[in-house]
Amino acid sequence: MERYPSLTGLRFLCALGVFLTHAWYVAKVFRDDDAQQAVKAVLPLGMVGVSVFFVLSGFVLTWSAGERPGPRGNESARAFWRRRAAKVYPNHLVVWALLIVFVLLTGSAVTGGEGGGFPWLPAAANLLLVHAWLPGPGFTAGLNIVTWSLAVEVFCYFLFPFLLPRLRRIRPERLWPAAGGAVLAVWLVALIASLTHGGRIVPEVEVSQWQFWIPYFFPLGRLPEFVLGMLLARIVRTGRGVAPGMALSGLVLVVALGTALATLPFSFLPAAATIVPVGGLILSAAAADRDGRRSWLRRPALVRLGEASFAFYVVHWPVVMIAHWALGGGRWATPTAMAATALFLALSLLAAHLLHRYVELPVVRRFARPRGPGPSNPPRPLEEAHRSAVPVPGSTGS
Repeated sequence: MERYPSLTGLRFLCALGVFLTHAWYVAKVFRDDDAQQAVKAVLPLGMVGVSVFFVLSGFVLTWSAGERPGPRGNESARAFWRRRAAKVYPNHLVVWALLIVFVLLTGSAVTGGEGGGFPWLPAAANLLLVHAWLPGPGFTAGLNIVTWSLAVEVFCYFLFPFLLPRLRRIRPERLWPAAGGAVLAVWLVALIASLTHGGRIVPEVEVSQWQFWIPYFFPLGRLPEFVLGMLLARIVRTGRGVAPGMALSGLVLVVALGTALATLPFSFLPAAATIVPVGGLILSAAAADRDGRRSWLRRPALVRLGEASFAFYVVHWPVVMIAHWALGGGRWATPTAMAATALFLALSLLAAHLLHRYVELPVVRRFARPRGPGPSNPPRPLEEAHRSAVPVPGSTGS
């Protein structure tokens, strides 16, 4: 009975990084120009959170599936898709509907951009979780701007039953070279994006629309991270994992990100620059739990927050946006802005608790369980400990 609470705690920290990205960088609550410039430092935190969640999603799903045929033992692809839909869609649908009501009542824009009115087409694409396939902020940031990553996850979930048996055919001694290939694929996506030109210039990051969309939003461009997570799960499962340690992985991640910010084009920042330490961090957190070593990530409070991190991720931007609107939508002196941030966080955690308890868990219990107990459907404690294999990405368009 293996449980990996450190990965659950890690999920919440990534979600918190995304929250700060939106509350400080996107909502622009600071009046002081120096403070507003300083909070740009949270943007890379959001991008790293994106990558962690895509890799972690592949890891958790593959570990839960084990080495037997099928996405979960002998489970069919259809049953797997049903469980994933029951996990992802109810929270998304509830928040989407509440935002529709808010927009129709207030006439406020919810795309994270300027202007008013209701973006009907982006909202429809958002509802169906296909908007990440469509370049341009009207779609990637339409209605609930955090849900572009759910569109990426839906794509990965669709492919998972087809990818898993092929990755299982890889012999154990070839798993590390395959993981290296996935890392190279992440870098190739960034390289291709850096060579593209044309389209509007994305404010703040000052790169073209294509250079921003390909490595950040484009589902096919994020697939290698998901595949890397799948390979890492097989590496651990076959006893070939080498865990560098969480402290070392975290240090290397910070150094890699800082170096990339100073030396590399933007297209390498969403994933390529940090993909190796992100993989090392996930391996190290899993190894610490597996071996019974101490891990500050599995503190009970952090684990409880991590269990509701998907709900927190889905609801936090609407809470920030509506609370900011209710407070006048202005910019404030730094102490006031920090107090507003604390209020936004408290409200987001409360909304996430309600969504997790009264929407997510009841639907998962009703529709996401295997149909009937038995030898072919044993309990999967890792998936129970990580009910949300969904990413918590974030940044300007998350």
